[in-house]
Amino acid sequence: MELDPAALVRGVVVAAVICVPAALVGLWASDDDDIGWLATFCVALVLAGLVLGGAVAAHHQRVGSPLTHGILAAGALFVIVQGIGLLRRAISGDGIEWSRVLSSAVLALVAGAIGGVIGGRMGSAVGREPKAGGAT
Repeated sequence: MELDPAALVRGVVVAAVICVPAALVGLWASDDDDIGWLATFCVALVLAGLVLGGAVAAHHQRVGSPLTHGILAAGALFVIVQGIGLLRRAISGDGIEWSRVLSSAVLALVAGAIGGVIGGRMGSAVGREPKAGGAT
């Protein structure tokens, strides 16, 4: 399978610009019961950022696999951010809820897949039209 590294980097960067600040605000807000709504909003914003990052990667890829690029962009950002979080928790002695990590991974990959479909249907930034019948 051929990948377009530049498109993947673009998608990861776009997702990171949205997701990382939203996740940090959500983490802070989850500690305060009075602004719990903000934590919920931040979760939605993180998912939207993963969709957008996947769509950007899918839209800019040049090898004809938008769905793969969408999933990989969202998945790569998830692995990077989750890896840092797991390392922080391990160092500080906090418990790790593996079921939460797994469910977050599934949500990230689904968001990337949705972004991949959206980006694939938009056509390519390099002049390639979307294939009939949807994204691949």
